Amino acid sequence: MKGHYSKKFEQYGASPEGVDWGKKHREVELMLKMSGIILEPSLEGMSILDVGCGYGAFYGYLKKHFKGVPRYTGIDLCDNMVREAKAEHRKNNFIAGDFMAYDFGKKKFDYVICNGIFTQKLTANNSEMFEYLKSFIKKMDKLSKKGFVFNVMSTHVNFKVRNLYYLDPAKILSYLLSNVSKNVKLDHSYGFYEYTCYVRK
Repeated sequence: MKGHYSKKFEQYGASPEGVDWGKKHREVELMLKMSGIILEPSLEGMSILDVGCGYGAFYGYLKKHFKGVPRYTGIDLCDNMVREAKAEHRKNNFIAGDFMAYDFGKKKFDYVICNGIFTQKLTANNSEMFEYLKSFIKKMDKLSKKGFVFNVMSTHVNFKVRNLYYLDPAKILSYLLSNVSKNVKLDHSYGFYEYTCYVRK
């Protein structure tokens, strides 16, 4: 996975294509969806963890569209993306590492954001991906004080690509309600063949 995204970034640089998102309008729409977990009008004093932060585009989006400046931490597997993020947003904490393996100690964040992590499955099968997603959810739940958000490709599509991961929205909704929180919203309405899950505490 690290190799896949690092190559994309080397090819396209700090752009939506560089993080394998496609065109600019899609990047903006996805960041709008991710920010939907945040209910407060101001980010002042708030702590946010951006998992799969890429080159820090979501922090730039937050600065533009919200009042106040959050205590922002980004983590990403790709060293080249993190270097770009550090150069562009010098006052923030960017970590080059694997979210699942990284030890955050006792630190918790108001919100954990996870955008685009579960799109590519490459050579993994669907069962392996679902177990990986559940492990990810458990760690996001543990690290978040107010809630977390993530997106997944939907099974309700008109064609499928072998290397992408598609998950039945009913399956993940049932899992979240039964194992994580009763305060869950699933948004399948924005036309990108995917959906966003919001989990609040």
